[in-house]
Amino acid sequence: MNTIYKHLFLIPSTMAIAIIAIAIVSWTAIKPAYEKNGFNRQLAHTSLTLANVTNKEDGGITDISGITPSHIYFSTRIPGKLWVTDNNLENGHYITIHIPGDPKTISAFTCIVDSPTIYILEGNTPAVITGQLVNNETKEYKFSRAAFTRAIAITPYSYIVRGLDSTAPGDQIFIKHSVANGETKRANNLVERRHDLGISTDGFLNYDPCTHLAIYTSYYCNKFLCIDTSLNLVYTGHTIDTVASYGLKAGITGHTLTNASPITVINSSNCTYNGKLYNVSRLKADNETAESFDDNSAIDIYDIKTGHYDGSIYVPSYKSEKIKSFKVGGNSLVVNYKNYIARYQLAPMTH
Repeated sequence: MNTIYKHLFLIPSTMAIAIIAIAIVSWTAIKPAYEKNGFNRQLAHTSLTLANVTNKEDGGITDISGITPSHIYFSTRIPGKLWVTDNNLENGHYITIHIPGDPKTISAFTCIVDSPTIYILEGNTPAVITGQLVNNETKEYKFSRAAFTRAIAITPYSYIVRGLDSTAPGDQIFIKHSVANGETKRANNLVERRHDLGISTDGFLNYDPCTHLAIYTSYYCNKFLCIDTSLNLVYTGHTIDTVASYGLKAGITGHTLTNASPITVINSSNCTYNGKLYNVSRLKADNETAESFDDNSAIDIYDIKTGHYDGSIYVPSYKSEKIKSFKVGGNSLVVNYKNYIARYQLAPMTH
């Protein structure tokens, strides 16, 4: 077996830690570029109004897992333990689903709530656990391949992951797992292969049930990929900025992943909803003032079917905190700040 590929199996935890470290350093240490960046933003035809805000009571909330017409679900540091509130961010309580006692699960997992189903996607195991909001019954499906770093649920029986595989040593590829029949499909050439465990080409992977399309957005350049559920490339899109090359170089020395360049994150958070891609950009547009950019997070909106830019909205910082992550659902935009959670009323877009 290829020596590099052996190393890939030996360091999934190291890879996960490195990715987390890169994300943390990027958010806390890199300041936006205030020089001219070669693009402008246009306000979208919508409005955003702060409706509710609350403290993160015990600091255990890590992300927003799902939004329904009546509830908002938040993941915590513990797999299977969710914090649930009503749409006013009130009446909060914990719910728990059974998770097998594997310590590797805690180091790399994603929680998605698509009511009534809960998905726990375990990158290091690798496996997926599904549960139901109405009971504590769970099912676990273990994948036969190596660790993954990004994952989405297409159905309770079909998943797309970006992870390691013997067909692409030194890189990550997109793999579709159909747990109902055990079939696996690979797409080796959707993302440029740079032989650095996929770190420099890392990004956000989201699925939009409205269009039945997946979107993969680079952290470090202005590229996003639109992929169908059979792993076919529909088109390559570009965010409105002009950063066409990856802003990070990484490599492996011995068994150690090293960063060979300054870290410049272009896109820091995003989500999909109802045919739109919502993307937080960390670059100031030429028609923005430094003050407005400092006091807000700019969310650029794109049409998923076409990749067309539909305008931008500005989410105010709350007590000097910018967006860590967010999710759109119905007429709500829910924001995860460092110490607070906020729900904004988002009016439908008009043309």
